[in-house]
Amino acid sequence: MRQAARSEFDLRVALWNIPAERMKARRWHRVPLAPEAVALLEQAFAAHPDADLAFPGPSGRPLSDMALNAVMRRMGADGVPHGFRSSFRDWCAETGVSRELAEPALAHTGK
Repeated sequence: MRQAARSEFDLRVALWNIPAERMKARRWHRVPLAPEAVALLEQAFAAHPDADLAFPGPSGRPLSDMALNAVMRRMGADGVPHGFRSSFRDWCAETGVSRELAEPALAHTGK
């Protein structure tokens, strides 16, 4: 997310299109966006109207991993940003979301 370009988002249809070159598996990935995510992106775009990135750092470049870790520490959160992926997978398992749906949502490919 920290390297997401504004051009990857189509807020009219609530979709984030991540190009293959930015994905570990080198496959294009589409992420449907909740209304709350669209609202957050609209605010981010309005706050930085000339930025190429959705969430630019102070220098205009992507935020670092350490910056996100620092934010979570200041919030008193127990964990790291990458842990949200694991939490999502746990939530899927606990709520009965099938593996066939959960794994592609995380851009995991069957080998």
